[in-house]
Amino acid sequence: GGWFPVSLTLPSPARRISAGPRVRMIGAVCDDGAYVSLHGGNRWIRLAPPEEAGRPLEVRCDPELPNAILVTGEKGAYRTVYRRTRDIGLRWEKVAKGGAGPAGEKPAIAANAAGSFKPDSGGVLKSADGGNTWELKTKGLDIAQARTVFAPSNTDWVFAGTPAGLYLSKDGGETWEDGHLVLQFTYNSRREIGGAAFIDAYWRGRYYGFIDDAAAVAHWKE
Repeated sequence: GGWFPVSLTLPSPARRISAGPRVRMIGAVCDDGAYVSLHGGNRWIRLAPPEEAGRPLEVRCDPELPNAILVTGEKGAYRTVYRRTRDIGLRWEKVAKGGAGPAGEKPAIAANAAGSFKPDSGGVLKSADGGNTWELKTKGLDIAQARTVFAPSNTDWVFAGTPAGLYLSKDGGETWEDGHLVLQFTYNSRREIGGAAFIDAYWRGRYYGFIDDAAAVAHWKE
């Protein structure tokens, strides 16, 4: 039991760490690039995805393919499949488009045992074949737009950030329910402007057409 360091042999501090379905598979992003360890952090392999991927943002061990590693960059996500350790990174295939959002650190895809997921202006996209084909999932979303998607590797739950707040799926992204991470009070009111409650009311109104472009910029009077 207990904790032990896994980054001692990395050439620079790890900015992001992700664990794979196997305990000894670890991905890391450092200032100088992306790395993967198949030995619990004792030894690391430098990954060199195509330049078209851009700066690496995240490294994940693909839960759908035990011998596959996903590298998400600012301009795209790429996968390398290997048979032996020495084959890692020799061949790459593109599985998704650009990975950086307005905050600069939003991965293009998220994956766990339930599948691969990515945000979309129409909802949440899900792939059951490693990113080759995608299907839009919106059932249960009050506003069918996703800005961020998270898929923890230790569960098949999926989380989506939408203009209506945080939503979660307990059935692999098929249906969604409110994550109750929006409302601060029992009712929404304009005096809470700037708070999560007002943001919730505003974006729901914009999405369903109750607040148009003119009303959105109109001066408010009590």
